[in-house]
Amino acid sequence: MPSKPSLDRWPLIYSQSSPVPHVATCSILQKAASGCTCSALHHTTMGSKSSAMEGLVLCLVAISVQVLVVAGVHRRPPALYVFGDSILDVGNNNYLPGEDVPRANRPYYGIDFPGMIPTGRFSNGYNTADYLAKSMGFVVSPPPHLSLPPTTSSLVALTAGGVSYASASAGILDSTNAGKCAPLSRLVEYFNATRAKMVAAVGSGAVDALLLKSIFLLGVGSNDLFVFAAAQQSRNRTPAERQSDAAALLADLLSNYSATITDLHAMGARKFAITNLGLLGCVPALRALDPAGACVDGLNQLAAGFNDALRSLLAGLAPRLPGLVYSLADSFSLTRDTFADPQASGYTDIAGACCGSGRLLAEGDCLPNSTVCSSRDQHVFWDRYHPSQRASLLTAQAFYDGPAQYTTPINFMQLAQSS
Repeated sequence: MPSKPSLDRWPLIYSQSSPVPHVATCSILQKAASGCTCSALHHTTMGSKSSAMEGLVLCLVAISVQVLVVAGVHRRPPALYVFGDSILDVGNNNYLPGEDVPRANRPYYGIDFPGMIPTGRFSNGYNTADYLAKSMGFVVSPPPHLSLPPTTSSLVALTAGGVSYASASAGILDSTNAGKCAPLSRLVEYFNATRAKMVAAVGSGAVDALLLKSIFLLGVGSNDLFVFAAAQQSRNRTPAERQSDAAALLADLLSNYSATITDLHAMGARKFAITNLGLLGCVPALRALDPAGACVDGLNQLAAGFNDALRSLLAGLAPRLPGLVYSLADSFSLTRDTFADPQASGYTDIAGACCGSGRLLAEGDCLPNSTVCSSRDQHVFWDRYHPSQRASLLTAQAFYDGPAQYTTPINFMQLAQSS
């Protein structure tokens, strides 16, 4: 991996405060779409934002469909749909109700984001989803689903480039962090609702053509293992019982994961970019519990077991689900190799957090009164659980078109460019 990648500042990013497109914008889109109807925009020069977006729906979706049907070749996938937890969340949890919902909407989150804005990403800047989106050719990361106005038109308009459904603390199981997040099953429901609104606007044929070429990014499962491991510590179980419990957990996780991919496939998804679990036992929050700052090997072994089962699951699903193509990224091996030779990637600290409090800055959350390190690009971890912006960039680079050992059977670039 390159030791000194460039942290490009993106010129555009989704914002709730983005202005309603002007009639002139519609004119440009209309020409590009060769006749898409933009009359709704003309009626809203003095009108509402929601009505303005209705016109933009037809323009954007028509452009996407024309690229699919007429051009036949893409410079990038037409859309990216993101499902996962806090590693991929770009702000959905900001819109979930409840005091116990984890949110990254405060300093020092976003300290390296343009404008030093805490966007809801659990990072000092951009996260892995952002960099993967950019690698695939998107100018902006897909917006958080829950930030979109609750109208059919505005939601469909924004799905021309995709939507992020990822929710911090989400698990594969509904019971994982219940009430504090949107679990994976609900994320799939969100997408199904998005799809239904798209179909209502432009018809099933156009939507099927769009989804056929779109990328579905999935990264989830860490929180299920964290919750399980914490619960096991308070239970008086024999080694044999612990092994049985772990086997039952993995069976449940893989059953739900299989159902998720099958359901998304039935809704039109064909291209899946999937990340497995990293060295969960080596996050700073757990290292801080050990006098020597060591990793929790048992949790790493459980993550490895999940990864082996996930790899087998995907290999079995591919021939059974027509048209399914996938790339499985190996976070576990990437993290292991990084920890074995941190200097090769420019890291000076692989154990501690950059923002937090206490030992390794990992005994407390990243808060406005926390200690913040100055060498953020030299830390693997930003807070007690999440990677730094630079670690996210290196991860995206490795999965997109990096060394072959980190993706199978193809890399994310090959997936995105496949026909």
